[in-house]
Amino acid sequence: MKKEDLIHKWLSGEISEEEYKLFQQLEDYEQLIQIDNTAKNFKQDFKYSKQQLLDEIGSKEQSGQKVRTLKFNKNWIKVAAIFLLAITTMFFLLERSEKTIKTGKGETLAFELPDASEVQLNVASEINYNLKDWDKNRSLDLNGEAFFSVTKGKTFSVNTAIGTVKVLGTKFNVFNRDEYLEVVCYEGAVMVSINNKVSDTLRKGEAFKFHNSKQASKYTIQEKTANWLNGFSKYEDRPVRLVANEMERQFDLEITFNATTIENKRFTGVIFHNDKMLAIKTLTKSLNLSYKLEGNQVIISSSLE
Repeated sequence: MKKEDLIHKWLSGEISEEEYKLFQQLEDYEQLIQIDNTAKNFKQDFKYSKQQLLDEIGSKEQSGQKVRTLKFNKNWIKVAAIFLLAITTMFFLLERSEKTIKTGKGETLAFELPDASEVQLNVASEINYNLKDWDKNRSLDLNGEAFFSVTKGKTFSVNTAIGTVKVLGTKFNVFNRDEYLEVVCYEGAVMVSINNKVSDTLRKGEAFKFHNSKQASKYTIQEKTANWLNGFSKYEDRPVRLVANEMERQFDLEITFNATTIENKRFTGVIFHNDKMLAIKTLTKSLNLSYKLEGNQVIISSSLE
């Protein structure tokens, strides 16, 4: 018998002993009973409680009497209706609640939000938003990097661990990893706030970065879209450890350094995403470093060693 038919018979009071045993084996049995107990609080004037009816089944089983059906009085049918409403509400809330979209290492993903705003999610990134409230509150949480093309409408907010980006309708990129926040505006205007203390408005061709509680800086860019969408990352005076972290996500590598002094070096250059060996060589050779590759393990050391 189908699950829906069992629940329907239980609600209507037309369930037999054998069917009730099947009903007890449903994975949702405990949840249904729990909601049933909650429903009883809405109506207390019926003659028999569900527990009393179940006790009757137990006593008849002990006496050897066969139980054919359970008959409920009219008051119980009212409670059953309330119970059915509770079930419907529960499934509605479960279906329309928090939504999570994520990518793994070396994986990117393009998708649309409920308002048709477009998102391109970079490697090892995650976005969370409330599907139920989206029409009233266009707000999402980002961990990682994403490019947004936002349809015009109510305020659109991207929340990160460091700060918040708010727009009405525009194209922009947000990078949020390793206590580093970078926001680039490619169209329209965006407002960036850091922990409700530092705020700035970016217009087309302007960017904003903030790292490790240091002073925020604003600068201009020439690119028409995010570089990672074209298959490469461009760095300017970026700590080597942060560049290595991105390479780990892009190529599914594990990069270690044999000295912290190497991690603190600064890198300026371009890392292409389609060639793992070229990326490793670009990072190490530009800083006069050497490397050892075993599987997905990369050990970077000084060339003098």
